[in-house]
Amino acid sequence: MYKPKSIDDNKYVFEYDNMLFYFSSLLYLKKFEKLHSEYLKNETLKLKNKYNCVIVCDEMILLNLYKKIEKRGFKVYYNDHLLKDNYYINLVIDDFSLVKQK
Repeated sequence: MYKPKSIDDNKYVFEYDNMLFYFSSLLYLKKFEKLHSEYLKNETLKLKNKYNCVIVCDEMILLNLYKKIEKRGFKVYYNDHLLKDNYYINLVIDDFSLVKQK
């Protein structure tokens, strides 16, 4: 009988900036690699159109894609810390966007 691989098999890893995404199979990893650039572009454009401003949230978008693809668990490191699958994201307004008062 076929037994699915564990998400803890650290063989299939995708690195993006300060994030590491672990996959339970080569198929899931390849799917993520294939889709991530276009997915980032499309989702960022949707946010820009909806809110009429540039929202840079690559990490959040990639976490969403990861959850859509990886079905056997959740293992993601952010800045060398393991994330829980019920993570919390805090949005910060960039200082460049603030109007300086005289």
